[in-house]
Amino acid sequence: MFLIKLLRFLFGYVRFESGGGFPERFLNLCAQAHFPLWEVTSRGGTMKAFTTLKSYKKFRPYARKAGVRLRVRERRGLPFLLRRYRKRIGIALGVAVFFGILWGLSLFVWSVEVTGNTSVSTDYILNNLSSLGFHQGTLKSEFDVVDLQRRCLVEMPELSWIAINIRGSNAVVEVRERDLPPEIIPSDRPCNIKASASGQILELEVYDGKAMVLRGEGVTEGQLLVSGVIENKQGENVLKHARAKVIAQTEHTLTVEVPFTQTIKTGTGTVIDKKSLDFFGLNIPISFGSAPEGNYLRSSIKKPLTIGSFSLPISCQIERYEEYEETTVTLSPEEALAKAKEQIAVMETEQLDGIEIVERQEESTQSDTALTYTIVYICHENIGYEEEILLN
Repeated sequence: MFLIKLLRFLFGYVRFESGGGFPERFLNLCAQAHFPLWEVTSRGGTMKAFTTLKSYKKFRPYARKAGVRLRVRERRGLPFLLRRYRKRIGIALGVAVFFGILWGLSLFVWSVEVTGNTSVSTDYILNNLSSLGFHQGTLKSEFDVVDLQRRCLVEMPELSWIAINIRGSNAVVEVRERDLPPEIIPSDRPCNIKASASGQILELEVYDGKAMVLRGEGVTEGQLLVSGVIENKQGENVLKHARAKVIAQTEHTLTVEVPFTQTIKTGTGTVIDKKSLDFFGLNIPISFGSAPEGNYLRSSIKKPLTIGSFSLPISCQIERYEEYEETTVTLSPEEALAKAKEQIAVMETEQLDGIEIVERQEESTQSDTALTYTIVYICHENIGYEEEILLN
């Protein structure tokens, strides 16, 4: 429907009326000639309808056959607009200048968006791209995308893959972060293996070096487990790169404290927006007044202005202030315990990731003001880590 209306506007259409004669015969003749008519009405012997400008110009012989008189009541569409303003050169010049400016702006990159990053910050990526000459306002023809992607991977070893896609004046930088392995001492350097945690040795497999502990023995954090200094057949000390698998039963303790009396923030529904325009790095405020005082949560939103897929070098910056009220609530022991379990579950995911947990020993205690929740974890983990033997 929109396309039909657009075509009618581009080619022009008229609203006309006919009087006298035989309007029914005139409609039949128009239908046989496949002339488009719409919104046809008839009242008091007068018929009114819309048709295209091209069709109306061909109506005269059919009107003569039907004995009707035609009269145009309205003229709509682009041809009539152009005819009305044909002597106003300024308008035509303004339109030409407008599209010329749009064409000129389309040659530049006006916004850079980064996607796919989690641990590597967006600012870090944008700063490195800027140092390589790719930033807001860069002429698109000035750089080679393939070469820029290669240089980015050299400058940012944290990334394993990067793709820069130009869509109109918007650049979308898609990245994939590298899974950095733990720092490993090169195999040609001598090292010892020490304990990263205290525990009891359950499994000990020495591939190179000399074992300094036995299975079933208790060890403390930092204790030497496998030595890289061994004695050869000639009785001489030789330095080796010790390698071993040391599985121990360890113990980890996590504790959280939840106060019974807590202050929570509840939104009042009052939102104040302070708007400004960012034009080529220049911030122009369009909202007056200072930031509101009181209990407000502040957030920032930046929206690039676009025309279709074309991004303009102008962004609307919105500083949003959401008012809240502080309310004091008192938790029951059961509610405090539930909240403590939620918090400790998050801590467990962060601190014991990759460690096999074989047993949990839970304990909760209460005071007049808070509940303390503790879990002791019995775990099986590889506690051996390499420490280089430094030579003077």
